[in-house]
Amino acid sequence: MPLFAKLLLNRTPVSRTCEILGIGRGTYYDKLEILYRRCLEFLEKHETKSLKNTEFKKMWLNTDKMTYYLNNVRKKGQGSSQFDGIEELQLPTSVVISADVLSRYVFRSDVAYDWDISLSDIALDTALLKEDHLNLFAKKKRSV
Repeated sequence: MPLFAKLLLNRTPVSRTCEILGIGRGTYYDKLEILYRRCLEFLEKHETKSLKNTEFKKMWLNTDKMTYYLNNVRKKGQGSSQFDGIEELQLPTSVVISADVLSRYVFRSDVAYDWDISLSDIALDTALLKEDHLNLFAKKKRSV
């Protein structure tokens, strides 16, 4: 797990990480989910208590938005021509982060934040991309 975390932080591609660790892609994403849960446990155990006891006399909040593009991989069973046009080849993903400039404490970070989404768009994506059959971590939008 430590080598997995190191490779992840160094932005090693998924396929290269799988080669180095001798694991499959399914195991890679399982390890990613475990690491994510461990980070949340750490946050709850250490950060929450220290933040309750921290007093900010002066605060300068900075919120940034970044959009990056992921290569979209077709889901199993969607390789035929009848599914053309359903998925974009490059999937835009946004990150919104708010932090205090002076202490550099990050208050919130939202991945895959969509500024222009409506409830009907989410319902359409759920039907087209079959998101109601995916694990929570694999869904494009986590709240439906």
